[in-house]
Amino acid sequence: MLTVHSFTFNAIQENTYVLFDETKACVIIDPGCYDANEKQELKSYITDNALVPKYLVNTHCHIDHVLGNAFVKKTFGLPLHIHPKEVDVLKAVEVYALLLTFYNQI
Repeated sequence: MLTVHSFTFNAIQENTYVLFDETKACVIIDPGCYDANEKQELKSYITDNALVPKYLVNTHCHIDHVLGNAFVKKTFGLPLHIHPKEVDVLKAVEVYALLLTFYNQI
């Protein structure tokens, strides 16, 4: 059985999902966690439930969906999986993040 847990993160109120099954392997989808509390909330949920992160996935690369990518990559050692057409969208986030006051979070 697949379990889906959702979080609502950042000022844009983005939805982040953790999906897992009885094996405890999980997928982290669109980690929008921005501040330390949100990052800890995501990490605690994963560790408290003894989940084993296997994939980091962005459904698309708007800023609110990618704010936690670096945190998840560093914390769980996961590579990012995105559609090839989203690469330019992800690169653009670094340019406009400063305008939206999201610093060093991409």
